[in-house]
Amino acid sequence: MRRAAILTLFALLIAESGIGQTDAGSTSNNQQQETTTQNPTAPSTAIAPISPGAEVHATLDTPLSTRTSRPGDRFTASITDPVSASDGTVVIPYGSRMEGEVAEAEEGKTAAAFRGKGKLNLRFRDIVLPNGQTLPVNATLISVNDTGRNLKKAIAEEPESKGITRNTDRNAGMSAAGPVFGGPLKGLAIGTLAGGGFVLSTKGKEVNLPAQTGMVIRLDQAVSSNASR
Repeated sequence: MRRAAILTLFALLIAESGIGQTDAGSTSNNQQQETTTQNPTAPSTAIAPISPGAEVHATLDTPLSTRTSRPGDRFTASITDPVSASDGTVVIPYGSRMEGEVAEAEEGKTAAAFRGKGKLNLRFRDIVLPNGQTLPVNATLISVNDTGRNLKKAIAEEPESKGITRNTDRNAGMSAAGPVFGGPLKGLAIGTLAGGGFVLSTKGKEVNLPAQTGMVIRLDQAVSSNASR
């Protein structure tokens, strides 16, 4: 009988231990469910896109020329004006940059009157946002423009003359003026190229685009980015 009593006591201890583990497991599961409910992951929401036809203003970070630039060379241009979607949301903020490359020459596609002139083909690839996000683009070069201190002085004196426009930084409540875009650079003509454009010299065999040359670029397809709101 003593042996039977010991076995009975041992069985009771095992049963109690199993019940304790079950209760602990239930409590842990309940805590995990509560944590998940209280801290849901915010879904990623697509911001309204920028419509095709929107213009981007940018300035070259490094010079380009027919003398030194070769097909395949990469270049960047700093975007001087935020670009917003139709709902007013800034999709391309100040501080973004346009990335592109020098393209191969297209033989036989230049008008006869311009043969023998310098020609620089450019293609645009991506826009890189300040947070590192890359947005592929299909864009066309519209014009290359002068910028500089002389234009800042001119706009202060004659803000309505000579087609001079002021680009302002509208991000973060800043009111400082950005680069001032003057008229197109003289002696150059702009032509279309798939995904970019070409700059043609109308007066000689060289095309020279100094650093800080202004570029007006038209977006030919909608551009959008994803972000959590």
